[in-house]
Amino acid sequence: MTLSHPRREDEDLVVAFFRACDLALDVARSDPISARWESDSVLEGFTIGALVAHLYSAIRLFESALDKPEASYDRVGDITSFYILNRVDDRVQLQDDFHVAIRRYAAQLAEQGPDVLIAKFDALATRPRGALADVAMTRLVPIWRIEGGATQLGDYLRTRVVELVVHADDLAASVDIEIEIPAEAAGVAFAAFLDLARSRSGDVAVMRAFARGERCDPEVLRVL
Repeated sequence: MTLSHPRREDEDLVVAFFRACDLALDVARSDPISARWESDSVLEGFTIGALVAHLYSAIRLFESALDKPEASYDRVGDITSFYILNRVDDRVQLQDDFHVAIRRYAAQLAEQGPDVLIAKFDALATRPRGALADVAMTRLVPIWRIEGGATQLGDYLRTRVVELVVHADDLAASVDIEIEIPAEAAGVAFAAFLDLARSRSGDVAVMRAFARGERCDPEVLRVL
C-alpha cells in the first residue's frame, strides 16, 4: 500500500527529531564538554553543564508529555501561537519566573556531573523511538508554560527540533567546536522559524528581510 503524503510528512518529522537528538548528543559527548562542565556557556545564566541539562530537559519534557493520557485543554494552538512567546526582546525578561525556573532546574540537573547526565541523555534519546511509531501527530500534548494550553504533537515535535538545534549550536560555540546541522533537522527548524517570522511580522516584512535589505527591519528574521 502506498503511504499518503501526510503520513510521509509525519515520518520525515520524526526522522528530523531524532537527527536533532543525535546532533545534540554528539556535541554533549565531546571531550571539551566534560572538561569545562562548570565553566560559563555562551548562553547567559547557563554553565556548560547546565546547558547540557537544558538540552536533556527538551527531550524529557517531550517524553513526559507522551507518557500522560491525552486530555482535554482550555486552549489549543499551533507553533506560532505558543512558541513565539519564547522570543526575548529585553534582557529584563530573563529575570521573570519562567526563565529563572528553567535556569535553576538546569543547574540542579548539572550537579549530577557529566558522566551521569550524559549517560541519562543517551538513554533518554532512544526511548521515544518506538512510541512515536504508533502516535498520531494530531494528538494533543500540554504546553507547560501556558496553564490549560496544548498543541498537536506534530507542532510540539517541531519545537523540540528547534530547541535541540539551537542549543546544540550554543553548546558547540561554548567550547569552540564546529557542528553541521543534519539536513532533515535544518529543514524542520528553518520552516518553523519562517512560520514564526511571518506570524510576528507579516509576509511583506519577511519578504523584504530576505530580498530587500535596503528597506527591511533587521529584527524581522530573529524569532527567539
